[in-house]
Amino acid sequence: MTFAMNSNAGLQPAPGRFTMWSIVINRQEKQKVRDLEIYIRDLESSAVSSWLASHLDDIELRDDALGDRAVKGSAHYRAHRVRINLYPGAGGKRYTSVILEGEDLPWVSDLDCARSAWRAMDTEIRCSPGDWKEGEPVEDEKWWRLDQRGEQLAVWN
Repeated sequence: MTFAMNSNAGLQPAPGRFTMWSIVINRQEKQKVRDLEIYIRDLESSAVSSWLASHLDDIELRDDALGDRAVKGSAHYRAHRVRINLYPGAGGKRYTSVILEGEDLPWVSDLDCARSAWRAMDTEIRCSPGDWKEGEPVEDEKWWRLDQRGEQLAVWN
């Protein structure tokens, strides 16, 4: 975090004049998130492996062929372990849930992660806008949808 202070000490208090102070706080450090979840439509296992390999080190996935079962693995990001879980058939038969968990992750939000995945795989990606809380009704819940039409909030179905 950086701080900057500016005072116009050259202005003297007099009728119609004032001394101006301004403080600027610049947050340069990223907010830490511990887990990210995105949903990838029609995911091909080699595509997700290539995308993750471009951001993480030492990737190990239990099985590179998705099929109908969960795929678990791990990687490292800046010397921190990252757990990787892929769940085919989540959010409908055509989507795979990708969950990344760790002390330090390459993205600061689900949406940043989704943007990266979309650029790498060019298939529809969905993620939570981040404001849903357990117990709230899901009928009206909006999700970010990223595809060739752009980014937009939409109801899942």
